[in-house]
Amino acid sequence: MRTPLLTLTAISILASSLVAQSKKQFPSDSVPRERPVTAAEMFAMLDTTLPALRPVHDALRSADTARAAQLFLDHLRRRSSPRYFFDPADASSRARRYAERYPDDAAFMKSKAESFQRTYGADVDWRVPGQDRRGRPHTPNTVRSLARHLYAENFAILYHVSGDRSTVRFQMDHLRDFLADYEAGKAETGGNDIFERFYAGHRIRNLMMFHQLMLASDALSVDEQMLMVRTWLLHGAKVIEGSRKFSWGNHQLVGLCALFEMTLMYPEFPVMREWNHHVYALILEHLEREVAADGFQFERASHYFKLDILNYFRVFRLAEVNGVEVPAWAENRYRRMFHAILAVLQPDGTMPPLQDAQDTYIGNQNLDEARSRLRASESPNTAELVDPEEGPFLGLGAYLFRDAQLKHFGSRDLHPAFTWFLEEDAPEVYRALQASPPGFTSAALLETGYYVMRGGWTPGSAYMIIDGGRAVEKPDHTHGGVLGLVAYADGSTILPNYRVQYSNPSYPFLKNSWVKNVALVDSLVQGRGWIPNAARTGFGKWAWLPTPTVTEWMSGPDVDMFAATHDGFDTIGVRYRRHVLFLKPYGWVVEDRLTGSAVARRAQQVWQGSYTTVRPGHLRAKHLDIYQALAKGLTVTEGGGFETVSAVFQTRPSKEHRFITALIPTEGGVPRPVVVSAQGGGGIKVVRSDTTDIVAFDGSGSMRSDGFAFDGEAVVLRTVKKQPTMAVLSHVRRIEWGTLRLQCGEPVSVELRRGDGGQWNGTVTGDRQVTLTFSRAGGRSTVVRTDPDQSFSVRW
Repeated sequence: MRTPLLTLTAISILASSLVAQSKKQFPSDSVPRERPVTAAEMFAMLDTTLPALRPVHDALRSADTARAAQLFLDHLRRRSSPRYFFDPADASSRARRYAERYPDDAAFMKSKAESFQRTYGADVDWRVPGQDRRGRPHTPNTVRSLARHLYAENFAILYHVSGDRSTVRFQMDHLRDFLADYEAGKAETGGNDIFERFYAGHRIRNLMMFHQLMLASDALSVDEQMLMVRTWLLHGAKVIEGSRKFSWGNHQLVGLCALFEMTLMYPEFPVMREWNHHVYALILEHLEREVAADGFQFERASHYFKLDILNYFRVFRLAEVNGVEVPAWAENRYRRMFHAILAVLQPDGTMPPLQDAQDTYIGNQNLDEARSRLRASESPNTAELVDPEEGPFLGLGAYLFRDAQLKHFGSRDLHPAFTWFLEEDAPEVYRALQASPPGFTSAALLETGYYVMRGGWTPGSAYMIIDGGRAVEKPDHTHGGVLGLVAYADGSTILPNYRVQYSNPSYPFLKNSWVKNVALVDSLVQGRGWIPNAARTGFGKWAWLPTPTVTEWMSGPDVDMFAATHDGFDTIGVRYRRHVLFLKPYGWVVEDRLTGSAVARRAQQVWQGSYTTVRPGHLRAKHLDIYQALAKGLTVTEGGGFETVSAVFQTRPSKEHRFITALIPTEGGVPRPVVVSAQGGGGIKVVRSDTTDIVAFDGSGSMRSDGFAFDGEAVVLRTVKKQPTMAVLSHVRRIEWGTLRLQCGEPVSVELRRGDGGQWNGTVTGDRQVTLTFSRAGGRSTVVRTDPDQSFSVRW
């Protein structure tokens, strides 16, 4: 009996200390942290000097707290400002229209809510050890899932649709049980604290939606309505403790966004006003620091990036409804988030899995599970949210900004989950919005480090994304796939990346290099030093990952070129470089070069997928052919694990290694009729019909075999019917190719395309003006001075 007393005493002392600290930053903060406030404490915190609360003030002076509660509730129901996303008086009519408009959505919502009631009941174990009504033991993930009160809004909607008060009775019993167990010290603390910002934030938003849906209804008593208000004060006090200053990541952001919604709705409490001003400034700081100028979220993970769009959407929408200024820079940065989706989108309208992308992806085939796409946990034993499809997000962006390009891959209709937050005519407005294809193909998110090579927007177009960046501030969701590739072509994924599930034993393996399309040395993987999280949910991160340095990005009508290094093998004295060249529109050439080793080592090149051997150095999958130009001495084995499979090329021991690899997708499911061969000591030749592409690296072209020589990092030379038509040069000082002679005073990257009558048209990339000297053997020279990205023409 003594231990609980000591524990509660310690909690009380700690809570008093926290309140004292809060007084310094928030003068009106006298909210206890160890329990919900009493009704008397709630009224004491009200600003009854407000004219609208004069009747409440008079009732309190007369010690008539019951009347004061009724008057305060009447005030909340009548006031026109602040306003939630919808008018509580319209909740019943909107819920019925919602069910009529989206019957599948409503049916799924009903089934999930009923399943939850059967599984847990209202009397829940809010900690481990604990169990559900079937006797199954709780895991840490179970408590994290329960702590969200995930189906609170569903219970309110079901009441408005059916008139059955048992649904809201259940939710209120569920809430009372939660508060009682917390006050009695029977709720999870530590790594799975039920007031951890992320999970408490979700709970606040779900309970806020429930409260606003029920605010105008008599299905809740006055005392129950006041219990909801008292609940907000407890949650605000608890979550603000982890939100005093900026900290990286979506856990704090979710808590902040939830606090913004809650505090904006209750300005009658001075402490709410103080909290609101503080959290809004922090939310804008998150947007400024965590969303790059190119629009992608700083953790670089496709799943969390999409969820942050929802976080900012709710804040900015509620701000708009209530006349709170959203700075122009913030609105522009937010719009860029939608265009960042478009930038990395595959031709089938989906994002590839980038970094930690959830195992369960809700795609177009699961239309009957509409509610689960945006807010549902996959099961009570996992705290992860399912990965939503991209169409609804693009549709939301198209509606918010009336953007025709975003609607091209947007969902057919505005997603049902968004309609609660928008004007009632939003579905009709969205349906009438025109759509148009994106006006670009290849794209680079330079700040984020994703580089996309895209042949077009039709379902059969070729596509590749290169991971040329790394999350610096919080690399928790980063995988060991730096400079890895994901590719799509001919209507299928040809070089996959894999989704993960934190609670599955496969997670560390799927987060590292053997399931990425990368090169390795001595089988040394990129991710090193696994750090599991304190909550024991299965999540973890790598203590060390390589840092990439991008040295080249060129994109033109004929060729895209990417080059980069990373320091992943510096610890064993090996330097690494990767070149990727897209020979539009039919395939890629990849060069991996590993140099500098003091001892002989083996190198590996890993390609995901199931392959058969056509001949040595030539592998074939269902939609992809892989050719090795330097096949001599290579062995190939099958790799993989946890239901993944790959082909691993391995070299003989040596101090230097080079892979030069052509990746040629099928066309209409049929292998392309190409001939691939080695070009000198450091290049590859790809011949298709009457077109020949020669790709060479490190000035290794041979005058004897193909009539060219150069001094530079890489070149792509294209001939059609044996006539030179195109040259792309990377960091080149000199090239001789047929009649073309070009000298540069410093390394230059330039694209040249042959026009009529011997004229060549060119564009230089870089950041400075350059001088180019064109000449013929024994003839006059032509000097061109040009700025980067400025077109020029020369005839010789």
